[in-house]
Amino acid sequence: MKQTSSLMIVLTFAGFGLFQQRTSAWKEYTFPTDGFAITLPTEPTAHAEAGLPDTTVYSASIGPNAKVSLHVLHKDMDCAATISELKNGARAGKGNIDSSSVKDVTLGKYRGVGYDWKMSSDLQGYELTYCTDGSIYAFSAGWPRKNPRPSALARVLKSFRLLSP
Repeated sequence: MKQTSSLMIVLTFAGFGLFQQRTSAWKEYTFPTDGFAITLPTEPTAHAEAGLPDTTVYSASIGPNAKVSLHVLHKDMDCAATISELKNGARAGKGNIDSSSVKDVTLGKYRGVGYDWKMSSDLQGYELTYCTDGSIYAFSAGWPRKNPRPSALARVLKSFRLLSP
C-alpha cells in the first residue's frame, strides 16, 4: 500500500506540472527603454550585463530545463560589418558552432544571423542576433541536448518586435 501511495503522489505532482505547463499564460511584455516587445510564458528578469556597459539581459524560462535570454546593447555600429563578422565566425565553426546551421535572418529592414551551437556535452544552444540603428539584440537559448529544440523558442522569436521610437 505504501508503494502505491508514493506512486500516486508522484503521478499527481507530474500531472500538476504538465497542467501548469499547458495553461501558462503567455503574455506580451514591452520594454520601451530598450525598444522592443516580446511574448513569453513567464515574466523575464532583467539585469545589467557584467563587463559590458550599456547592455541589459532579459531572461525567462520557456519550458522544463529550457531558458532564453535577450542581450540588448545600445551602441552605434556598422551593422553590415558586425553581422558579417558574426556570420563568418559562425561559418568557421568558432565556439562549438554547427557551421551547417548558420542562417541569414531579417527583422523588417534589419539583418541578422542565427545558428546552433554545443554549449556543453549536456546542453544545446541557439543564438540569434539582429543589428538595428543603434542597438544589437542577441538571443541566446539553451536546453538539454537529449531533448529537441523547445517549440516555445520559435514562438518567442516570432513574437519579438521593435517598438517605434
